[in-house]
Amino acid sequence: MILLQGKRITGELNLLRSDKKLSSMRIIILFLLTILTVNNTIAQQPTKQQPTKEQAEIQKKLNERLLKDQKEAQEKESKNKNKTNVGVKWTGTMTSETIIIHSNAAYNGKVEIHGTASFADALPTMYRDIETTDLNFTDDKGVGSHIVNSEITDMTGKKCVGACNGNGKAELHAVVINEESNTYDIEVIFPGCVGTGDCKDDGVYKADDLEAIVSDYPLGTNKDVLSGSKKVTAELPGGLGTVTSTTTWNLVRSKPLDVELIVKPEETPAGYEKWVPTPGRDELSKGSVMTINLKLQGKNGKPLTVKAESFELTLSNTSKEPGITINYPVEPDAKQLPDLRFILLPGIESIDDDQFITVGSPDGTTGKALIASYDGGGWATLTVEAILEDKRRIKGQLFVSGGEEDILIPKRTPGTKIALAWSKTNGNPGDMDDKETSKSNNNNGDGLTAYEEYRGVISRRKFKRLNPKKKELGIRVEKNEFPVFEEGIGWFSNASDVDTVIFNSNEIGFDGRLNKNFASAHDFDQCVLILKKAPLPTLVGGKAYTSTDAPALPDQTLEVDIDVDQIHTSIYQYLINLFGPLTYSSSELISATVAHELAHGVNVAHHGELEEIHSPQDVTTDEAYVNYQIFDKYGHIISTRPYHMHGPIGVKGNEASGDLSCVMAYNPYFKWAYHEENGFKFFYEVPLIPIGRQMCNSRVGTGINAPAANPGTNSNKYFAKASVGNCINQIKLR
Repeated sequence: MILLQGKRITGELNLLRSDKKLSSMRIIILFLLTILTVNNTIAQQPTKQQPTKEQAEIQKKLNERLLKDQKEAQEKESKNKNKTNVGVKWTGTMTSETIIIHSNAAYNGKVEIHGTASFADALPTMYRDIETTDLNFTDDKGVGSHIVNSEITDMTGKKCVGACNGNGKAELHAVVINEESNTYDIEVIFPGCVGTGDCKDDGVYKADDLEAIVSDYPLGTNKDVLSGSKKVTAELPGGLGTVTSTTTWNLVRSKPLDVELIVKPEETPAGYEKWVPTPGRDELSKGSVMTINLKLQGKNGKPLTVKAESFELTLSNTSKEPGITINYPVEPDAKQLPDLRFILLPGIESIDDDQFITVGSPDGTTGKALIASYDGGGWATLTVEAILEDKRRIKGQLFVSGGEEDILIPKRTPGTKIALAWSKTNGNPGDMDDKETSKSNNNNGDGLTAYEEYRGVISRRKFKRLNPKKKELGIRVEKNEFPVFEEGIGWFSNASDVDTVIFNSNEIGFDGRLNKNFASAHDFDQCVLILKKAPLPTLVGGKAYTSTDAPALPDQTLEVDIDVDQIHTSIYQYLINLFGPLTYSSSELISATVAHELAHGVNVAHHGELEEIHSPQDVTTDEAYVNYQIFDKYGHIISTRPYHMHGPIGVKGNEASGDLSCVMAYNPYFKWAYHEENGFKFFYEVPLIPIGRQMCNSRVGTGINAPAANPGTNSNKYFAKASVGNCINQIKLR
């Protein structure tokens, strides 16, 4: 029979939990029922004469003997059961479904109660060959669910609605084989269940404890398999309604495992280590795919004695990073699916989580499943179980007997998110590392963690992982403008020792954020530089707009504008008019301008402040100009008077000072260099100087700015050493 002894509390069936042996519980219940029956009978019989003292003494001795016999029988039964059931483990399931219909003057409504439990090699709580009062075991647990939906209306019309859905640990409390009666008992305890309802002011709905008990069920010919189903329908006390309960169970005695399941991601350890996740073209398109091969084999080379019906694979702790890379798409879907998912139907992209899959085994020994990547940095943990023909379950092990059961996908160091294959080839950085260095620069890091660089970007429509050992700067350029800027970007990269990563306009938002898509391993909100063609004031070829109105970090740089058309035409012609035939093309002048302005976007300043003086248009022999000394670009004195000077005139320590090979030196710009000495005013014509393509590492001047050979004289006739300089060390990305 199925024991569903219970009581109704707030319209539900309370299945009583027994913390004693089942045999004892049955005796107690039968004893109580006997007492109730006897009392009921006595209440209906006429009163009899009181027994004599001698009769009472005899009755007392008979009662004592009866109790002694009952106790000895109970101890014998318990002893026999212990011999049969100690140390036996079970695998299988148990379900309980109860429907209570209230139909009476006080209440009307329905309560549905569902419980499920699944166990794998569980050792029942009761009948253990140990002496302890602590029943908080772990090896008696499985997984289960407890769901309740209740809706009751009372006589006033007030409706009480409650619901809960509990998932957690289920307990295999007892499994007892009764050899003498050839029957068995099972007791299972389901998880708790707390939800919401309007029956109480606090809005909490807490279901009663739920158990399922099988008692004195006939044992079949196979004592290793306990399977059955029982349905019971009964009236609620007082004719208040009906209760229908259905219990089904299937438990198989666990035997010593003589088989093992070997899990082979990408078939070999080398293939497993080599595999890394890559994204598809969007959030619902798969990228790289890992093949999981499964093989059931006998232990120690022995032949198989049982085959597999199927295999169950589960992904857990799976990442859900926004988008597919740190930058793409610019606006990720609000509902993020797991980054690694099973392929349920080849050729069809799913829109579900797909973290569990059951695969068949045509030959009973092998199986295969596929895991697809939808992100450049996804990670998960894979577990596999084989369901054998005898209903036993065994866990998969990685590549060899005794291998890991919790398999990290991709292969990686526990506690990290980066695939081992990438980590090994990039110096084994930590997930949060940002330690890149560049030549002659003390400002380490580029604003991206190693995990973000591993996860990668979509750059010019292609997936690309970044380099955790090299500083990298993102630059957003319109696709049709990139050919104009490509050479200048290269000049900047070569000069700065910072690699550049180019993005189309649809790959970076208007805010310039590079690593906007993140859920973990993030440290700094990095931005790209937005490089574009734009008109500027007369004779201004480029400008970096920053929030500080000075050279700044990428996240403080709004955009970098280059007036390509003006450089090609009016600016280039202006320089020809000023210096004569040039040794570089207008395209090279554009490249120099691009490199110069990009440097402002990574915190690099000019060599000095812009400072011009305005001299007379003509220098004459008048007394006011007697102290003027003018020299041409070859160093020859110009004595012609009046003498017309045209073009910008600069002083020492300005933008044209310092190392002339530096891309940050204003060159060409000034036509004349000016300084005063001993009451004389000196003007030196500036020769045509090649465009700078490097970044200086000191303030020391070169070429016409180099220090004089004789330190006793004026150190330099032109712009001398830089006021700022050492541009390479100013570079700062975060």
